Amino acid sequence: MMKRLEEMLQCLIEGRKEVQPAKWWVELNQKNVDQLSKYGYKNFKRTVVKNYFTWSLMAPWNPQVIFLLSNVKPSTTIKNIFKTIFLLKHEYLTLMESLVVNFLTFMVWEYAKIDNSYILDKLNEPTIGNPPKIYLNNKLISQDIANSVIEFKSIMEPITGKNSIKTIGELGGGYGRNAYVFLSMMQGIKYIMIDIPPALYIAERYLTDVFPEKKIFKFRKFDCYSEIKEEFECAEILFFVSSQIELLPNKIIDLFINISSLHEMRLEQIQYYFAEIERLTKNNGYFYIKEWKDAFVPFEDDDIHIKMEDYPVRSWTKIFWREAKVQTQFFEALLRLN
Repeated sequence: MMKRLEEMLQCLIEGRKEVQPAKWWVELNQKNVDQLSKYGYKNFKRTVVKNYFTWSLMAPWNPQVIFLLSNVKPSTTIKNIFKTIFLLKHEYLTLMESLVVNFLTFMVWEYAKIDNSYILDKLNEPTIGNPPKIYLNNKLISQDIANSVIEFKSIMEPITGKNSIKTIGELGGGYGRNAYVFLSMMQGIKYIMIDIPPALYIAERYLTDVFPEKKIFKFRKFDCYSEIKEEFECAEILFFVSSQIELLPNKIIDLFINISSLHEMRLEQIQYYFAEIERLTKNNGYFYIKEWKDAFVPFEDDDIHIKMEDYPVRSWTKIFWREAKVQTQFFEALLRLN
């Protein structure tokens, strides 16, 4: 594991300054590496995942809780409370974390079912990574599947000519929760993961394990696209460190996705990635973002405050720009390239 991580990290640090992680991410990445070293890849859904988009600690007055209580039937909420209490504590999680994960998983899943039951019926939480064993009607469920299905519906519903989406790129895709849903629901697509280690390391192992039948382009260092062109064109799932984004050719992506990572970057990084995403996205292609409405980036020399209006969307037409469902402190936007 460590050798593979070191290869990815070395490639990253050789890149330009705009792709170097903000200090906040340096701190978080060290925590992720420590957890991987201590508990292993086989348990990452109970350890590393807590540092990303899975909520395991939350006060009753948190906006996400308020949203779910307001949008799930009271009778269903009461049932979920009882189911939460009777579930056992999960290994590697405290009792309080276990109770919160149980309750939120049941609630987010029930909310997602309102408009997306036909999608959820086709998906099971993969057992790879040892997710908390939370079952509903003998089906293994998770917050990540439910949230990704809600995002999948938000992205795909307004897109005309859905069959034109053949290549999807995701910047900061974590371990691959969104990739899993898109690859499961859309046949014949190419999915390009662009991230920093150790997230890219986990995603590469995870999606390779979940989709063993698919052709995988695993991360490796290269100097120009011509070196990998043939393999790139044949592959179905591909992995690149963020410093390699500038080596990819123009206009290859139909839909680009970024969820909950741009707001954790310095402004010059956001501007750099927007320029690269615009370069990579085909004309009339799409870009979906979901970020904090108002975010402070900690540990930097100067206080960095990223607001919704700071995102440079000048070359993009807004299909929608709205408050996100469930995570109401976020906004979500679908943009089309002019």
